Amino acid sequence: MNVVDGITDQIEIGYSICEAYCNQGYATEAVQAMVEFVSEELKIMYLQGRVLKGNLGSQRVLEKMALLL
Repeated sequence: MNVVDGITDQIEIGYSICEAYCNQGYATEAVQAMVEFVSEELKIMYLQGRVLKGNLGSQRVLEKMALLL
């Protein structure tokens, strides 16, 4: 997790999953835990997720967490 552009009320999350472990729910579980921690513990309500173009798996993960429209 990183503070975005020096603004302390915005968080950007990131993750990387080894190809051998893709499509097993690990990224979704990790993102869910990060979202819960950031909102409940840090009281930050704005999260930002970025996805590399063509990374459909990560797009789905962020859509599930309502981080990508």
